[in-house]
Formats: sequence, C-alpha cells, structure tokens
Amino acid sequence: MNKGKKNSIQGAARAAVCGLVAMLACLPLTAQQTGIAGRVTDPSNATISNAVVKASGDDGSQFATTTNAQGLYQFPTLRAAQYKVRFEAPGFDTAEKTVTLPVGQIVTVDAGLKVASAAST
Repeated sequence: MNKGKKNSIQGAARAAVCGLVAMLACLPLTAQQTGIAGRVTDPSNATISNAVVKASGDDGSQFATTTNAQGLYQFPTLRAAQYKVRFEAPGFDTAEKTVTLPVGQIVTVDAGLKVASAAST
C-alpha cells in the first residue's frame, strides 16, 4: 500500500472516531428533556379545551400554547429557569402559577380555573 493511501485511510479513521466521540458526548443533552406540562379544569374537574396557556421565563422568554380536547398542554423543550405560567379561558378567571424548572425534568403544573363573576366578564 502506498504511503499516501495509508495516510488518507488513517485520517478517515481518526475523523470517524472523533465524530463518534462527539455524538456520544451530546447524548446526555438530548436525553434530558426539560419542560412544563399539565391539565386545565373547571370547578367540577371537567377539562377546559382551547384554554390559552402562556409561560414567561425569568430571562424574558415567552411561550404560548392551547389545551387540547382533554384539557392537556405542554411546553416540551424549555430552558431550566423560573417561569410564570398563566392560564386563560373565556368565562373563567385568569390563573397564574410560578414554577422553578430543573434541568432534565418535566414539571406538572395543573390549573383549576374558577368561573368568572358577572363583574369580571
């Protein structure tokens, strides 16, 4: 085997090993999903669909979603930080909760909304 061909094979092998090491080093980052999820209900514990849920991070980041037909929502990929989670639905009082989100955990934040009084609608 000529010297040039041998060097190119060794270079390719080194590059492959470096790539594999880099991928393996990143696996813990992808395995640690951090987020907020929960359920929004009314006073009778019935689910509220299409409620607006907003999460505001202490760094100014903002996220919004709506609940599905089962009253469930999720913010699956958030940075670990403190968040204010706000829940809004027509005919209900707005609710707000503060949560500290640790790295690698999905924190459950459920909300039971109270029916709005006639003065607040």
